[in-house]
Amino acid sequence: MMNLRELVRKKLIEGKIGLEDLPLLLLRGLVFCNEKE
Repeated sequence: MMNLRELVRKKLIEGKIGLEDLPLLLLRGLVFCNEKE
């Protein structure tokens, strides 16, 4: 599974990430971090 940070960085570099995607990615990141604990 690809690292979330790597995925976000890749999307930013490719310019495929929109402003509306940021809150969703942050939310997913928080949920992912909470599940790891």
